[in-house]
Amino acid sequence: MPIVQNTWSDDLEPDVAKTSMNSPRSPLPDFANPPVIEVALSVQFNSLTELQAPQLGLLWHEFRPCFPRAEQQPPLDSVTEKFGVRGPGKVSVTFGMGIPVPRCWFLNEAGTELIQVQQDRFAHNWRKVGEEDSYPRYEYIRETFKTVLETFHQFLARERFGELIPNQCEVTYVKM
Repeated sequence: MPIVQNTWSDDLEPDVAKTSMNSPRSPLPDFANPPVIEVALSVQFNSLTELQAPQLGLLWHEFRPCFPRAEQQPPLDSVTEKFGVRGPGKVSVTFGMGIPVPRCWFLNEAGTELIQVQQDRFAHNWRKVGEEDSYPRYEYIRETFKTVLETFHQFLARERFGELIPNQCEVTYVKM
């Protein structure tokens, strides 16, 4: 998939009627038909080893009214970006006892929004799954992320699964 670039082509010119350049809060252009097909906000944190598959099921209960579908995915590897440090690529092989705790997806009915949770990561994604789906804009995605992350944080505190200590945050845009 293409990397998001800061250049505009004729078909991507901002819709002048919707441009938010004059807004003091949002100096970003607003496109009539943005080339975005997915946006994810995520936080990676120190592993919560007490958060096992059954506890992820309890967590789904918190999100189920808005995210009624659930899927299991393999966990993502932890990655910490180190600025200014260059080195050879890294390949890792992990051996361990037992079954790895899955990454759980909690999806809305349409499949356009999902929450991803694993022992060391929490994310909220919006994705375009149909031609009629329109990008809800960053502000909506950010506010939803804040809300669902707070729900997760409260769940961790109430169930005493440990403290969420972030070590990496990420905003990902995928364009057509």
